[in-house]
Amino acid sequence: MRAKCPKYGSGNSCHILTIKKINMNTVKIDNNCRVYQVVSSTGKQFFCNIEDLNSIVLDNELRAGYFKIFHFWNNKAQRVSKKDLKGFFEGSQLKQEFCY
Repeated sequence: MRAKCPKYGSGNSCHILTIKKINMNTVKIDNNCRVYQVVSSTGKQFFCNIEDLNSIVLDNELRAGYFKIFHFWNNKAQRVSKKDLKGFFEGSQLKQEFCY
């Protein structure tokens, strides 16, 4: 017995369905702290606090120069420079484990 095509409903197999498990990073965002947005070169967006920034970059294998980091201040996204990012990590007493 053939499975029905989910797109056309016919018994003919018109295309093959592939199911891909995507590793989604779920983080809890504290709105009392600064919120960061990481945008990859392919357009994927990740939102996190400074504590999760290392894991977001490393888990998604983002390479230096191929992603951008923004932080929200007064409800506006501002691009983070290398100098600012270093200051944010030093201020939160964390170590930056990736190259930006």
